[in-house]
Amino acid sequence: VNFCSVALLLMAFGCAGPRDTTKEVEVRIQPNENRIELEELVQSIFSKVNEHRAGKNLPRLILNEEINLIARRHSASMAQGVIEFSHHGTHSRFRRIGKYVGGMHKAENLARI
Repeated sequence: VNFCSVALLLMAFGCAGPRDTTKEVEVRIQPNENRIELEELVQSIFSKVNEHRAGKNLPRLILNEEINLIARRHSASMAQGVIEFSHHGTHSRFRRIGKYVGGMHKAENLARI
């Protein structure tokens, strides 16, 4: 069975404020965030993705902490108003993700919650 890695890019934050390209991005769980709730949300979505894949006879995905950090940094940048809510920079992120997962096809899903 071939295993793939996946990064779930989740927006579990409020609306971002003004854009500030000089602002440092904080990727740690913020005081206003509930760590357990966020981890449960990631696991819930991840399980649903694998259930869907199983129904299509596709291999299950496995979480990769390095890829998750890349995704979390992009998510935090959007949530903290450093960048706009977009796929901007996807090619750069995919190059970094390529160090951890093979294959030519990668995708990114964004959602506002």
